[in-house]
Amino acid sequence: MSDHAAPKLLNNDILLNIMQVSDTNTVCSLMQVSRPLYHLGPTCILPPLVFIEDEQRLQSFIAFMTAEEPYRFKFLRRLCIATDSISSPVSELLVDFLTRFKSVMELSLLHIEYAERFIQSHPGLSGALAGLSHITRLFLRDAGKDAGAYCYAMNASLDSASLTLTPLPVGTTEETVWGEQARNPITLLHHAQDTLRSLHVDGTVLDSPEDVMYKPRYSHLTRLCLRNNDLPWVFHYVRAFPNIEELTFQVSKRVWDDITQTPDLVERQSRINAASQTEFGTWTKLRRVTGTLPDLLMLALLCPVEQLVVVGPWFHSTMANPVLESLKPAYLELQDFDVPFIDSGRFADVMAGPEASSIRSLSLDLNIGVEVEPGEIDFARTLDTLVEAISGLLIKTIGLNIGCSCLLFPARYDTSLNNQALVDWYKKHRASPPKVTRYLQDLDLDALAQRFVDAVPSLHTAVVTLTSLPGRRHAVAVANEDNSFTWNTPGVEAIPLKRLRDALRGADSDDQEVRDFAEAMGMDRFLKFAQRRLDTMNTRV
Repeated sequence: MSDHAAPKLLNNDILLNIMQVSDTNTVCSLMQVSRPLYHLGPTCILPPLVFIEDEQRLQSFIAFMTAEEPYRFKFLRRLCIATDSISSPVSELLVDFLTRFKSVMELSLLHIEYAERFIQSHPGLSGALAGLSHITRLFLRDAGKDAGAYCYAMNASLDSASLTLTPLPVGTTEETVWGEQARNPITLLHHAQDTLRSLHVDGTVLDSPEDVMYKPRYSHLTRLCLRNNDLPWVFHYVRAFPNIEELTFQVSKRVWDDITQTPDLVERQSRINAASQTEFGTWTKLRRVTGTLPDLLMLALLCPVEQLVVVGPWFHSTMANPVLESLKPAYLELQDFDVPFIDSGRFADVMAGPEASSIRSLSLDLNIGVEVEPGEIDFARTLDTLVEAISGLLIKTIGLNIGCSCLLFPARYDTSLNNQALVDWYKKHRASPPKVTRYLQDLDLDALAQRFVDAVPSLHTAVVTLTSLPGRRHAVAVANEDNSFTWNTPGVEAIPLKRLRDALRGADSDDQEVRDFAEAMGMDRFLKFAQRRLDTMNTRV
């Protein structure tokens, strides 16, 4: 009889706890210990966001998900496919996989990064994807004709969708490249008209024949964003999206080229949209609108809105005053402006007019150096001009964000510089920074915030942030007399504080998506993926 007792085995509960804090290889090894652990392993292996960037990972994913079919699908919630076109054998495998398990795949997010080339990998892939009926959020990037056909055929009960369509080739029309409905934001996701609440489409084309009445009506949609768009046709938007609360609109470069050739195009489109709203009505629930001043002029909205976001660089009283007079915003936010719009007096001219009397809260996002060379900027003078410009307003809160990313590198629209030129430029300015950089490094943000409060009799709260400045990133100051406003205060007066809170918490949804991608991929893979996206964007610019 042995004097030594048999060693005690670790029970499954202990091993499961070990699995939950182990890497994938360890989890796979522990799954082979017992049937219960094999069954519970997928809860530890599948991340919150499954990221697939090549054929090998796609094949591994399919093999893993089908090992205990259909058990493991209940752990799959968010899926991102960032591979380019795939080979015929793998695409056939994927089509079969999607067809077999379409009823058990319930995704809160489906993101396809290179949608057109990926879907073109197999003639049946568009139909197989369209068979997935349980998708809450859809993201498609670089979507072309075949990806558009997928959207038009899909039958998922979407809550939100974000689609970036491929640029229309120069010298062609949407009919010759796409077909009748593929770029139409009203018909593209018509099967989701009863459930869709948020829609973002980049690159749409909506012709407006007088005898066309589009049938889809998205009665639950509250957020509509149309970027790189054709001319705005408010009649069709109001009819198709009657209950929107937030609208973002931006025309494409192709339209800007047309405007350059036909200067009265803005005024003509404005008259058309104003007349249609007068005759057929306009939105009744719209509270926030975002666009450049030419975009807003062409929309010619006749409904007052609570919040107006004007995107730079255009700012002049001949454009701003009609927009402010029509919309009567209580909150005005100016995004992506450089110092010339203040130094030139254009901002002061608009703020001094009666059209600005409705404004109770103001936010300014300055992007210093995006238009002018840093060496030409006298920011002390800019602040003096700004303080004088707002002194006559009846605002209660103000937010100023001083963005300095363009002080680190040459103006972002200069595409003539190669990587070595950028490095040389950066080294030079790092060793001998321009005057504006030195000024901002020493700027007392608390004193500036208090200066705003002292200059404007009605002002109670001022928020100042300084971002992307070497050695002083994300500096913050708040002057809040008697704690008059907090971010929980109802009304537009709290918006500058809410924006500060969200920036400090990193609460922006795009930032959250970025963090999820980085976590799922690992930093090295994430940086490579980000570089591919930047290369695509730079090619378009």
